[in-house]
Amino acid sequence: MPVLSLSILIIHGAMNSSQTDWHIVQQSNEQCIILTDQALQDLTSQPDIDSDADPDADPDADPDAQAVKDSLPLKTWGPFKTQNQAIAKRIGLIRSGKCKPV
Repeated sequence: MPVLSLSILIIHGAMNSSQTDWHIVQQSNEQCIILTDQALQDLTSQPDIDSDADPDADPDADPDAQAVKDSLPLKTWGPFKTQNQAIAKRIGLIRSGKCKPV
């Protein structure tokens, strides 16, 4: 039986998971990471770096714009009250084919 290895990215290092909600975020490469609610808010509230850009410019020409676009979540699941619940759900998402393992 193959061993499923878990790589979990936890941003903002919340040590007390009883006061923090946890979310699973699917990235553009279809891998899922586990984030705190604050980290998810930070990720989704990034400023639009193209706000002063030329509207006729090719959006794919700016590597910074592409990096921000690639980091935005495709799908999210949660909130989960504990980190362990988020891990269990992530395993289920990987087994069902909705997320790729890291």
